[in-house]
Amino acid sequence: MANEQVVPIRVENGRVYHENLTITTSGFTMTTSGSVGFNGTVSLVADLPIPDSMIGPLLRGTPKLKEAVMKKRIQIPIGGTINKPQLDQRAFMAASKKFVEEVGKDAVKDAVKNKVGDLLNGFLPMPKNP
Repeated sequence: MANEQVVPIRVENGRVYHENLTITTSGFTMTTSGSVGFNGTVSLVADLPIPDSMIGPLLRGTPKLKEAVMKKRIQIPIGGTINKPQLDQRAFMAASKKFVEEVGKDAVKDAVKNKVGDLLNGFLPMPKNP
């Protein structure tokens, strides 16, 4: 069953462009943007979360890293044609690299924030309740 949604589209230079088409499948929500040409070519980006079933077993012993990954979404570029869509390998590798860098920054930032908080709690007197 599909939910009703308003998706901006425009036709320009032989292509139909859309933005933020949301699709829910297999328990996760994906958003697509891009275009389909009158000639059948596609140029899309699918924005989706990393499923817990995929990363859960890998990051079982690292809850902070798992949490950082679960907050992020990855963008998957799709090219080719309607009949034969293809993953854009070069763009996918660039998106994967960016994803890993962002997860690393978030995980380190959270770890440092927690450690600084622990240190401050050890040095600063606790406020007294009146």
